[in-house]
Amino acid sequence: MKRISLTKQVNLPAIYKLAWPAIVSHATVMIVSVIDLAFLGRLDLAASAIAAGAIANNVCAAVYSFLEGLRSGTTVLVARFLGADKSKEISATINLAITLAIIVGFSLVAFAPFLAKFIYTVAGDEGIAARGYSYLTIRLFGLPFHLIIFAILGLFRGLKNTTIPLIVSTVICLLDAFLDYVFMYGKFGFPAMGMNGIALATFVAYVFGLILSLSLMLRLPLTRKYVNFKTSFRPIFKTFIKLCTEIGLYSGVVILALFLFVFMFTPLGPQAIAAHQIVFQVFIVTYLPP
Repeated sequence: MKRISLTKQVNLPAIYKLAWPAIVSHATVMIVSVIDLAFLGRLDLAASAIAAGAIANNVCAAVYSFLEGLRSGTTVLVARFLGADKSKEISATINLAITLAIIVGFSLVAFAPFLAKFIYTVAGDEGIAARGYSYLTIRLFGLPFHLIIFAILGLFRGLKNTTIPLIVSTVICLLDAFLDYVFMYGKFGFPAMGMNGIALATFVAYVFGLILSLSLMLRLPLTRKYVNFKTSFRPIFKTFIKLCTEIGLYSGVVILALFLFVFMFTPLGPQAIAAHQIVFQVFIVTYLPP
């Protein structure tokens, strides 16, 4: 039997070119969390701050994982329609993705204070709850902006461009780190906001990331030709929802299971939670590339 060379069938350099920027940009949520934890460790009562912030970061990671279908589902459908040369369906996909991002994002924002209160009540530590409630609430307010970024970057990835998502993700991470410093310590005329300043920095970074993503989508020839907000998404609605749900459940259940493990450490106090979370964040960052 004649042996078939894999390298003759698959363009490996092209795959690597697409893959490595996607790996980095996909890890944005966790990289931002690691940056925030690094700054939280410099606050007074660092163990309580890290524990409170880590719980909030994990809640956000779990929520984003369940909603990962918005990004990956957009990528899958756009790539499929690109191969079939169906421009109208690509426009419909991005319209539906952005619409769902807005609806789901702002719906979750409405419940953000209640979710934050519930999470820290379950945690059972008053010191952690006092620090974490407002921090998590502010972080959850950034959901709509981040989900729309998910949709837009999913469009770029589906069109075989993973460089733009990498650029946007890098800008978000760098801006978050800079604003953490500014808002936490009160630099350049801003008041020192401590832990809430770190959450606000992440919120502002996502807002700026959305502005940058929208600007690139509307300006670059690669995506501009597919932007038509009048295109109906009804024909692809069921397919998109099914795909998003399947991807979201797969991604979310794994992270949720790891997150629930955190509550086993709450009886041991803030130091134990903080130590566990530092290790957990390292694990997640190393887990994401595969």
